[in-house]
Formats: sequence, C-alpha cells, structure tokens
Amino acid sequence: YDSVSTNPLWREASWAFRESEDEELIGLWAKVLGVKYLFVNEDESDEYYKDYKNEYILKRHFNVVDKFWGGYLIAFDNTNLAWEIVNGYYKTKTKKFDPMNLKSSLEDYLGFRGKALPVILKNSSFLIETKGSSKVLLLMNYFSGYEIKNEKGENLSYLRDPFGHIIIDADDAKEVIVGF
Repeated sequence: YDSVSTNPLWREASWAFRESEDEELIGLWAKVLGVKYLFVNEDESDEYYKDYKNEYILKRHFNVVDKFWGGYLIAFDNTNLAWEIVNGYYKTKTKKFDPMNLKSSLEDYLGFRGKALPVILKNSSFLIETKGSSKVLLLMNYFSGYEIKNEKGENLSYLRDPFGHIIIDADDAKEVIVGF
C-alpha cells in the first residue's frame, strides 16, 4: 500500500530522499512515513526518472539489500505501518509540522511511539494486533471513508494527526481491522 506518495508532507520528504546530504534527516522521514524500502534508479536503468542527487549518501549510510532493473533497493531500519501510542503523550507533546524546525518536528513526532504493532493484509483489509494498546498510530493517510472496527465488528473512532496519519482509539480491542 503506497500512502507515502499521497501524504500531505510528501513534497518535503521527497526532497530529503532525493537530494539531502543529511542521512539523519533521510532516516527520520523514513520512520515518520513508514517507508520500509526505497528503489533508486541508476544510469543504466530504462526508467526515465534518475533524479537522486544523493546516491552516495544513500549507499553509504543505508542498507542496500538488492540490485536489479538498473537500480538498487535500500531497506530502512526501525520502520513499521502501525505503532502503539504512549499513553497521554500525543495530546501533550505533539506539535504541528514545522518546516522551519524540521528535524525537531520529526523527532517530536517519533517520540510518542511505543512498540511496533504487527499488521497483516487480509481480504483487502489491514488487521492490526493491538497487543493491549489503547491508542494506535497507523501510518496511512487519513480518509473519512475508512471502516475501522474491532474484532467484534464494532466501529472504532479515529482522527487525523498533524502529519496526515490516523490515530485509532482501540480501547480494549485485541485486533483493529481497517478497510473501505
């Protein structure tokens, strides 16, 4: 599921992935958007777009896991689609995205995440095991048409966070199912 390229902050993140020489900033964006892999086209690729100006940074600081189709695949560590939200942190600490203090905004956003939660694609829906978490951050773009339910089929409330993602009030649910 590609919710990254349609995220409201993709323009800023895209610049970092393609042009930034700051590996910390690139890694922060990968975590904030839940980017697990990035494919970079090299000169021998048949692909039209070969616009990564920072290939040497990507190759030096991140894990190149495969090479094919005239490019290479980078894997980012410590990324996931769903996260536990540390109780109470979101309401008191998270600020709106501030492009003037970019790293600080990204670090602050990452600071309220607890443990990564398992996500399974099942019957065109995402099934999230909550592992006792009462609030879940789902790194998918907010859309009011999602059907978000617990394992009993009961609707769960959810809202949009300042980064365009979904905060789910999981209450006592063991599983959260997100579909259309």
